[in-house]
Amino acid sequence: MAARQRSTRGLSTLILGLAALFLVAPLIAFLFNAFARGWFYPQLLPQQWTLDGWTRAFSPQSDVVSALGTSLLIAGVVTPTALIIGLPAGRALGLYRFPGKRLVEFLLLLPALVPPLAVSLGLAVNFLRWGWAGNWLGVSVAHLVPVLPYTILIFSGMFQQYSLEHEQQRAHSAQNRGRWSGTSPSP
Repeated sequence: MAARQRSTRGLSTLILGLAALFLVAPLIAFLFNAFARGWFYPQLLPQQWTLDGWTRAFSPQSDVVSALGTSLLIAGVVTPTALIIGLPAGRALGLYRFPGKRLVEFLLLLPALVPPLAVSLGLAVNFLRWGWAGNWLGVSVAHLVPVLPYTILIFSGMFQQYSLEHEQQRAHSAQNRGRWSGTSPSP
């Protein structure tokens, strides 16, 4: 019995190690590429090491810091917006039955089913017309289009397993104790 446990433990350690290697190996290659010049296929390691890419990236003529700020701004707009829209929509889809629910779920999957080029071209035409092309608002909305359906579907799946009775019981007991109780996961 102990030998079987050791072999099972050894096999699981081997599988975990291989999975970690497959996850880390591309990152190591990416790190090598960040400091290498002219690293081509047959070579195991780069022949020349340099900081040229880093000095260009952080030079005064570079817009890396500005681009990072814009990326953080867009992430700071898209994430809360997706949560603010996705949580109530997912709750409604997960908890309630209503006419057209299947159609709404299908429409939420459309951005994932339609080829991204078609969606992008449609957004580009409308954004040019509305004056949103090239500014942070247009980019934020463009990021929200594929993110929002997944956010809603994730919350919908979570709320399908949710019991409103537990929430009502918590609200009732909190009301009796004089505290507020909101939505929280079921026990």
